[in-house]
Parts: sequence; C-alpha cells; structure tokens
Amino acid sequence: MPTETVVTYLVANYNCASFLEDCIRSLQTQTVPNWKCIICDDRSTDESKRILSTLTDSRFQVIFSDKNKGYTRTLQHLIQNATSEWVAIFDPGDQLYPHTTEKIRDVILNDPGLKFIYSKFHIYDAQLQNILGEGGTPYPSRGTTLESGFISHIKVFKKSEYLMLEGYDPEILYAEDRDLIYQFEEITRPRFIDEYLYKYRVLTTSQSNAPQKKEIGLQSHYKARKKTLKRRNIKGMEYYFYCMLFKLDTIHSSDLRPKWQKQIALKLRKKLVKIDKRFKVRKILYN
Repeated sequence: MPTETVVTYLVANYNCASFLEDCIRSLQTQTVPNWKCIICDDRSTDESKRILSTLTDSRFQVIFSDKNKGYTRTLQHLIQNATSEWVAIFDPGDQLYPHTTEKIRDVILNDPGLKFIYSKFHIYDAQLQNILGEGGTPYPSRGTTLESGFISHIKVFKKSEYLMLEGYDPEILYAEDRDLIYQFEEITRPRFIDEYLYKYRVLTTSQSNAPQKKEIGLQSHYKARKKTLKRRNIKGMEYYFYCMLFKLDTIHSSDLRPKWQKQIALKLRKKLVKIDKRFKVRKILYN
C-alpha cells in the first residue's frame, strides 16, 4: 500500500470555523501523504464555508449540504462518498498527531484481516494547549463492551464491512458511536493501537459538559444497548440483568462506577447465563 490511499478521514462540520484550519493543518502535516479527507459542511452559519471554499489541496473533498441534516446523517453521507476501503471518523474540533496515518498504515499492512481499529487519545483543554487526561483502553479479553470498557478515538473501519451492518442510526443522538461499535464487535474483535493518535478537545458545548446533551446521550445509549440485546438474541434472566445494568448507567455512568461493583455485576451475569442455559432459553453467544 505504498501509494494508494491508506485511509479517508471523514469530517462532519457544523459551525466549527474557529477550529477548522487547525484540523486541516493536522492532516497536512502527516508524516505520510497518502490519505484523503472528505469534509461535509452541514449548513454552518459561521465562517466555515469561506474557509472551506479556499481549500486547494487535492486530497480534500468538500461537500456543502443543501440543508441541515444533523451529525449522524452527515456521517452517513460521508461514508457513502468515501472511495477508499478504510475510513476514519475525525471531528472538526480535534486534531491528529503527525504520525497517525503512518501508524494506521503499518497496522493495516501487518494484519490484512482487520476490520476495526481504535487507539489511545489525549484529552486537551479548549485551546488544545494542555493535556487534561487520556482515554483508550484495550478491548476486553472476554465478553463485550456492553458490560465494561468503551471504544473511542480514533475510530477506523472498513467501509465494506460497515455497509453490511445496520450502520449509523439517526435516532441515536450523542451515542451513535457506541451503537456502531456494538455492531462491529459482533463481526470482529476491534484492534487496539496502544499509542496516542488523536487529540480530543473538551468544549463547554460537548456532550460531557452540556447537561441537556448528556441526558439525551444517556437515554440514546440505553436505546442502543437494548437494540444490541435484541440483535444478539439475548433473552431470559440475562436480558433483565442487562436492562437493570443499563438503567443504572443512565443514573450513574458505568465509566465512574467502582470496579468492585462491576466485578459483582459480572459474576451475577455468569450465574444468570447458567440458569438460562439450563432451561434452554437461548444459545449462549458470550462467555
């Protein structure tokens, strides 16, 4: 893959003019040149159109929506327009490290069977000057991210595999990535890159800081998980266990729950699975 496109970065932009130039620059300073980027502007009301209209780098494709579609539908449109096999979700307020594309290329070349990749990332302040924390943990050795752990930036996946899934759901607001990840882990084991490839910017309007968005996100995440239970044919006692766990998460984030509570919950789940298996409620899919 020395000359062909390694990955197409998909940028859904809405009123992020103040960050766009830095976002674009972080792509242009990649250590390898064989990437593409599609930016779809969702009828921004700020200076986004002016900035994007002056972009002359041929590796960028800019799409201007004729009406505001919302974030998830814009992502759907971006994926449809991608011509490379691998695509990556890249938010306009964030940045990539210079070696990101090169690392993605090396991982793909060393394992042709991969379908989904994600990495560690740094959490920055609004000015993208100070590191506030970090994210990204290895995929669970057993089980599923329904129970513990989550996959975040940077999300890189095969378009051909995505098209065989349900894909992004416009009804899942502020939890659309979790919904997609649950679908992908049913067809592959996501590959974790143990390196920092992404700079995530914390904004006061982000889901984690805006109370209304956070509430919508929690409810959407609950809906996404219920869809996953149905898709995975999880029934019986285990189904009710998960529903109870999901409801608790809408009150108290699973990422903040003490480890001992998670351990007790998982032990309880195993006992309930044995009961379901004994009474032949369903075929056991996860151990």
